[in-house]
Amino acid sequence: MSNYHYTKAVHLPSIINEGKIRTTIVTGAKKEKPAVWLTTSEEWEPCCSSGKIDPINNSSKTMSLEEMKETMGVCRIKVSEKLPTVTWAKFKYVGGITEFLHNYFTEFSDKKGGKTHLWNCSLRPITQEYFESIEMLVGNEWVAWDGNMPIGDFVNACHRLNINENLREIERYSLEVMLQTQFYIANEQNIVKMWEKNKDKKGYLEVMASVDYNTCNIEFKESKAHKSSFLIAKESPTNNYIYIHILWGATKTHYKAALAYNPKDQKLDLFREQLAA
Repeated sequence: MSNYHYTKAVHLPSIINEGKIRTTIVTGAKKEKPAVWLTTSEEWEPCCSSGKIDPINNSSKTMSLEEMKETMGVCRIKVSEKLPTVTWAKFKYVGGITEFLHNYFTEFSDKKGGKTHLWNCSLRPITQEYFESIEMLVGNEWVAWDGNMPIGDFVNACHRLNINENLREIERYSLEVMLQTQFYIANEQNIVKMWEKNKDKKGYLEVMASVDYNTCNIEFKESKAHKSSFLIAKESPTNNYIYIHILWGATKTHYKAALAYNPKDQKLDLFREQLAA
């Protein structure tokens, strides 16, 4: 039986351009083996959904499928049954995690709506030779990419179809993009300074933007967060990146990105270009 790798559509261009699905860590255990996570389910895996922040109530919850479609887009890559995999149940023994952590993560994921009994994983990156189809969810239908248009254009076209096309919604969406871009420009130097101050540590910047986009709180989170979870906005010629997690108070969404950055000359124009893209 074929497997599906579900992920956010914003990651799809980098997967296609690189020609593989990278392995990741999910539980954070010290000896956990990185893997590509798969399922035989033909329905969206809720555990792939992002969280959203409610700064007023200081709480968070997982986005619904509709919210995911309208913000990040959802996609899946069908993977050939010829690919060697291990089940989630077997991963308890071969994945370098404890039985307690395996049981805890299973229970936690099932409560979120995940179907852990259908999970499989590959302990190696999955190369494109195993890809059987690449699809985005538009409305209630999975639409396949036929390769006749650039993958980025395909993602954008599908994403537009998922947005309510009445004028008010389009204006609201455009306004949020404009306000977020202005927020980046107003706060980029403070972001750079905070990163420069902490760049020798392991971690990332967490930026909490106020509901009106006028104020923000910038903190460095010292953590062993895996770099693969931060979307590369643009390749850095110097291989230097600022890892940033932005929490938007206005839209109750969040965004994680690895931003190309040259610490020698601090080219803020390049920095701004990435954030506004």
